Amino acid sequence: MTTIEHPLFGECVVLENRGMRAVVSPAFGMSLIDFAVDGEALLYATRTETFHACRKGRGPLILPHFNQRKEFPDVDTEAFPHVAHLRRLGIRDPFQHGVGWYAPWRYQAADSSITGSLEGQDLFGGYRISAITGFDFAARVSYRLADGCLRLELELTGDAPVEAGIHYYYDLKDRHSATVQMPLEGSDQPAVFGFQQALDDVFHPARNTDYVTYK
Repeated sequence: MTTIEHPLFGECVVLENRGMRAVVSPAFGMSLIDFAVDGEALLYATRTETFHACRKGRGPLILPHFNQRKEFPDVDTEAFPHVAHLRRLGIRDPFQHGVGWYAPWRYQAADSSITGSLEGQDLFGGYRISAITGFDFAARVSYRLADGCLRLELELTGDAPVEAGIHYYYDLKDRHSATVQMPLEGSDQPAVFGFQQALDDVFHPARNTDYVTYK
């Protein structure tokens, strides 16, 4: 594990293990900035500017809610530069996909792993984060390189219903052959999804399984 000062994303933690390299930015929502295997980048890097402006690109996290809410917090949006970029995209929620997407996280790193935490009592833009979400919550995320893969663990609890997920922008080298394999509830065989057509469905991964595989 090493740290670097990225010109756009601040202090980042670099994890390396057996030909894999992952770069995480705690200051930018605990996002995965880069991920490469044997020198082959897996994240779409050409949207760097939009990621820097409002997290559209690379590997951001979703929490504690998904997409846009019906009611928004009463905060001074001038304190959050990303809001102007969202407005230009026609997005009304000033914290689309949740404040965890935008806020700086506290973290600890060692060897080939990094763990970040974010709580409703933390400050962001001069506000308690619970004032932005409307409820208190606690989030923990860990990235770890081991056993030939990147393991991501999310833990999230709250005083109201909460949601968590990832929003990675993969760089498909060949859309016609790329697939994702996902273990599903009620099935002994993983589902295999291609990218020849648009996918906008809800799937329920099997519990107690370790891998969603990208090829």
